[in-house]
Amino acid sequence: MLPHLQRQTPTALIEALRQGLNTFVGAEEEGREKSLTVSLDYSFEALSERTRQHLPFLALFSERVFADWLYFFSRDPESEWGQVYREVFGENLQQADWMAILQEAAAASIVEPLGATIFQIHPALPWYLRQRLSQQAVKAGVDAADGGIANLEKKLLSFYGSLATHYEQQLISNAEEASFVLRVEEPNLLQQLRLAEQQEDWGNAQYLLQALGELYKRIGRKPELRALCEQGLFQVGIRLSEVRDKGSDASEFWMYLQGRKANDALEAADIDGAREILEELLAELELLRDPKFGSKIAVAQHQLGRVAEKQRRFDDAIALYQKALKIFEDAGDLYSAARDYYLLGRVAEAQENYSEALQYYILTLAIALEHNQDLIPLSLQALGQMLKQFGTDNFKSRWRKITQAECPDEYFSAIQTASQQSEN
Repeated sequence: MLPHLQRQTPTALIEALRQGLNTFVGAEEEGREKSLTVSLDYSFEALSERTRQHLPFLALFSERVFADWLYFFSRDPESEWGQVYREVFGENLQQADWMAILQEAAAASIVEPLGATIFQIHPALPWYLRQRLSQQAVKAGVDAADGGIANLEKKLLSFYGSLATHYEQQLISNAEEASFVLRVEEPNLLQQLRLAEQQEDWGNAQYLLQALGELYKRIGRKPELRALCEQGLFQVGIRLSEVRDKGSDASEFWMYLQGRKANDALEAADIDGAREILEELLAELELLRDPKFGSKIAVAQHQLGRVAEKQRRFDDAIALYQKALKIFEDAGDLYSAARDYYLLGRVAEAQENYSEALQYYILTLAIALEHNQDLIPLSLQALGQMLKQFGTDNFKSRWRKITQAECPDEYFSAIQTASQQSEN
C-alpha cells in the first residue's frame, strides 16, 4: 500500500504512484489506471468537501496555476466567466477561498507551492482531475458535451486570450513584470493556443501567439516561435485562398503568421523570399479596404522598407517607411513610429546625408525615452556615430539648431559613452 499521502513530499508522491503502476507490469491498461485512480481517490477523499468541489477546475490548466487567475475567472457572478464557473461549481469564489483550497491541496501533496500565489500541478493528476470535473458538471446538472465542461473550456480560452493581450501590451511599459507573468503562464498559454487552433478560434489563437511571440523574441527562443508559426499556418491554411472562407479572424491570423514568416526570412538574409511574402500580404490587405487593418498595412510597409533598404533601393525604402510612419502616428502608436524614424535616419546615414540622419536620430531618442525604451540603446549608438562624424562642437551646434535647445548634459554623456564603446 502507498504511505499516507498527506505525509509525502510531492516528489515522493509521484514516485509512489509510479511504483504502484509498476506492480501491474503485464496487466491491462485498465488495471493500471484503476490502481492509480484508487491511490488518488485515497488522497482526494481526505480533502474537505469544498476543496473537492472546486479543485477539479485545475484539470483545465497545465503545469502551473496562478491563484490570482482562478480568482479573477470565478469571482464575479455577472461576468461571462463567473457565470459559467458558477454553473458548473455551484458558487463563485474570492481570492481567500482559492488560497484556502490550494493550501489544503498543497498540505495533501496534490499541488506544490512555488511562490505566494503560484502552485505547481503534478503531472500525474490532470487526467484524474478531468474525471472529477466531469462528475462535478454532471452533479451540477450541466448536460453539455464532455460532462458539461465544453463551455467552461471555451470561456477559459477567452479569458487567456484577454490575459495574453494585456501582458503583451505590458511588455512595452512594464517589461519585467509582464515577462515574469508570461513565463510562469507559458504552459497554459501553449495549451490554450493548441485548443484555440483545434476549435478554429482564430482570434484567440492570434492573441495567444502574439504574446508568446513577443516573449520568445525577448528571451532568445526564436526557433520555438518559428515552429509555433509553422504549426499555425498548417492549421489555418498555407494560402490565403484556403483561409478567406473561414472568416475575418482566420484571415487576420494568417496575415500575422505571414508577417512573422517574412521577418524570419529577413533575419535569415532571404531578401527575395521576404519581399515575395510581404508584397502578397500587402496586396491582400489593401484589397480589403478596411480601416481596422491599418496597423497591419503599416507593419507590412515597414517590413518592405527593410527589404528595400537591404537591397539599397533607398528611395523605395524612404517612401515605405514614411507611409508606415504616417499610419502609426495617425493611430497614436508612437512605439512603432519611433522605429521608423530610426530607420529613416539609418537610410539617410547610408546615403551620407548626415545632417538629416542626425535629425531623425534626435527625434527617435525623444520618442523612445517616453514610448519605446527598447530603442534607447540603438538611438544612443546612432547618435554616437553622429558625434564621431561631426565632432563635439559641431554636434552640439547642430543639436541646438535642430531642437532650439542645448543638448542636456546627461544625454551628451550617454551619447559620448556609446560613441566610445563602439570604438572598442
